[in-house]
Amino acid sequence: MPGLYGLAFTSAMLYVQQAVAYTEMVMDDKRLHIIDRAGDHAAAALDSPDGQESFTSLTVEPGLAQVLKHIREEDYYSSGIASKLAWWDRHLWSSQASFDRWALFLLNSLDEKQSIVALPHQDLEICATHLANRSSGRASPLEQISSAVGWSMGFSISLAMLARWSGRRALYLPMNGLQRLLLGAWMYVEVPVTFRELWYLRRIREKDVAAQMMVDLFGSFDEEFEELGIDYDASPDGS
Repeated sequence: MPGLYGLAFTSAMLYVQQAVAYTEMVMDDKRLHIIDRAGDHAAAALDSPDGQESFTSLTVEPGLAQVLKHIREEDYYSSGIASKLAWWDRHLWSSQASFDRWALFLLNSLDEKQSIVALPHQDLEICATHLANRSSGRASPLEQISSAVGWSMGFSISLAMLARWSGRRALYLPMNGLQRLLLGAWMYVEVPVTFRELWYLRRIREKDVAAQMMVDLFGSFDEEFEELGIDYDASPDGS
């Protein structure tokens, strides 16, 4: 078991190092930082029962819903097996319905600026998925899985100790395998979250349009950045 936990710790540290590197890259670009922080605003907006009710009551017309479904799944159907697995890794965190509603909010903000043609479908998909993933919270099936896996890991330690004290290989070997499985599941759900989100944000092509879209939806982010002690020379929202 020490080797197992050592490997888990090493893997976690590698993910943390990558997450820190991506965080620095995002924070160096005000446009990406705005998009990243918009995820926190999306989560806060749905943090109350009223916010949840208002969000879930939003209706997306069937025709638009079909278009949005195609946009969300475009990479899945145009890629190989590895890319399909990456697509699932990115989109398991939120539902199609949540994606549709956030995409509708974003499209409405673009309509007001008459600049919908300036945003590629891929950028819309990344932005809407980002908001949907960050605002899923406890409603996300994987969040529930993470909680269940965490409790199971804690419970399995006691069982594994009892099995080892019994001296019966038929008991403690399966328990060792179960702990490895639970640890791997927990690391997959918890550790790479920041790395995953920030890596996708860097793929946005029209960063100016995407950042302005978030400003139109959530308001200016300048005050937040000032509180963080960050001073950007250029401002995509013109403030």
